[in-house]
Amino acid sequence: MFRRTTYQNGCLSREERKRGPKVWVFRWRETAAHGRRVNRKVVVGTVKEYRTEAAAQKAVDALRIDINRETPQAALRPLTVEQLVAHYKEKELPEDGSKKAYSTTRVYLSNLNTWVLPRWGSYKLTDVRTTVVEDWLGSLPLAAATKAKIRNIMHALFNHAIRYEWLERNPITLVRQSAKRQRTARCFGGGRN
Repeated sequence: MFRRTTYQNGCLSREERKRGPKVWVFRWRETAAHGRRVNRKVVVGTVKEYRTEAAAQKAVDALRIDINRETPQAALRPLTVEQLVAHYKEKELPEDGSKKAYSTTRVYLSNLNTWVLPRWGSYKLTDVRTTVVEDWLGSLPLAAATKAKIRNIMHALFNHAIRYEWLERNPITLVRQSAKRQRTARCFGGGRN
């Protein structure tokens, strides 16, 4: 028998608690081992953590990707860079510091939030092009080493998509970005001339 599998968006709602502030709750359905559909729910956070529904929806994006992992690839194609970043943050940059050093996590988050998301967040993963990224990096008013770090973070981000089988190739692999200094370093005091 043919069963149609669809991409689930789930449902986000705000609920009262006996104690404490209201919380955001995300609900979805999944098929259990015995083949029956079961309802699932998870508390996303409090209304103090996520003041608006839009903020709570961004937090839910990573969960939505996980619950749809068994969905055919065609249903996942509309995945945006913003959704990929949300999933990457949850899986590779957890707040407990179990994956990367605290300083590394801060640099990744800063570059993702300051440079990558504003420019690429709304793009579908399949619409990110090597030469466009290269031109964009070249236009940034930053040092070459910083541009190289942003390029490397984007490369890691798209490798994450490949690992989860949402993409077949990494468009950042062929992006050329030198980390070489543009000017010679000047030495002051104590150095030889």
